[in-house]
Amino acid sequence: MHLVQALWTLKYTPQHSRDFKTIVSKKALQYWGNSQHDAQEFLLWLLDRVHEDLKHLVKQSGQPPLKPPSETDIVPEGPSFPVCSTFVPELFQAQYRSFLTCPHCQKQSNTFNPFFCISLPIPLPHTRPLYVTIVYQGKCSHCMRIGVAVSLAGTIARLWETAFMVTKVPTDQIVLREMYYDGFHRSFCDTDNLETVHGSDCIFDFETPEIFRSE
Repeated sequence: MHLVQALWTLKYTPQHSRDFKTIVSKKALQYWGNSQHDAQEFLLWLLDRVHEDLKHLVKQSGQPPLKPPSETDIVPEGPSFPVCSTFVPELFQAQYRSFLTCPHCQKQSNTFNPFFCISLPIPLPHTRPLYVTIVYQGKCSHCMRIGVAVSLAGTIARLWETAFMVTKVPTDQIVLREMYYDGFHRSFCDTDNLETVHGSDCIFDFETPEIFRSE
């Protein structure tokens, strides 16, 4: 309670976490010490404890539950949430809906399976960051280092298009080079694969007159 109040009032201190950890360790010996634990398992345990303690308080006070149990209440597997007598199932419980359709009579049968946790795959990245230094032409030439997101699979032409969106320099006026303190190392053309360019490479985009690329 004190931890939640401190978080909401922006008066949190590390002592609140230490006190909370001490209380948890007394209630569940598996959380004693400084070992790492699965966050999902801990949250399920915490919700179960909050649910049970609130039910116990409701029984002691003689007050009716937040939602009276009925014949349609679904008992989920896992933590002890037999009826929605506290706010915990109301806020954290959901249901899978699955259905089967008879191929002959087309009658549909629906089933609902309650759950408190759902596992989702971590989405794979489709882009990666790449830093490019733009060197503008003219008497007052200057440099600007930008970060762009490029496709994992693509060509240098895609990098030119991305650079144009940031700098507005036409793609036919850009020359891409890899350059270090000792001079130029590599040059690139439109059809080169982006996999040959690594995040640690020093890539420069030189703005040139339009006639330079046309030659």
